[in-house]
Order: sequence, then C-alpha cells, then structure tokens
Amino acid sequence: MGAVAQTDPYRVKYTSSAVFRGRAVELLVNKARLEPDVALAFAEAIDMAISNAQLVTVPVLDTRFAAVDAKIEKCKADLVRWVFLVMLGNVALSAGATAVLNFLQRTH
Repeated sequence: MGAVAQTDPYRVKYTSSAVFRGRAVELLVNKARLEPDVALAFAEAIDMAISNAQLVTVPVLDTRFAAVDAKIEKCKADLVRWVFLVMLGNVALSAGATAVLNFLQRTH
C-alpha cells in the first residue's frame, strides 16, 4: 500500500504506522484469536510505544562516535606532548648530571 494522493481531502493518507497497525491487528485477530477491538488496542499501544521510544539510530551513533574520536585524538596529542616534554627533561637532567660529575672528577 502506498501513500494516497493529497488531491482528495476526504481520503485517508496511509502511513507506515497505519500499515503496521493493520498488519498487527490482522495478526492478533487471526493467530492470537483476540477480538478486533482488543487487537486494535494492542496495536495502537505498541505503535505509541514505538513512536515515543527514543531509538538510537545510525546517524546518532555516528555523531557520538565522532565526538569520542575527537576526544581520543585530543588525548593522543596531549599524551605525545607530555612524553616529549618528559624525554626533553630527562635529556636535560642527564646532561646536567654528566656535566656535574665531569666537573667533580676533574677537580679531584
């Protein structure tokens, strides 16, 4: 069933939820042997629950992963900067200690 043209205002526009509701009612009446009114109530309740649910979609996940990737990249950059500074400090300390030890050995 496709969407009905909007030229006639008295016609019902079929939506995916209306199609879902129709199929659900048919399934509940035929297989579960429920009364049509009860089946329709169940189908409407399920439709409302699905439409009000905050489902996580692929674009939402992509956005969240992009944010996490940006944070990881920032942490990587900070880590590289700190490792470089620690190595530079280590070299400076080693050079200073070597200079002091050489000076002490020459004086004795």
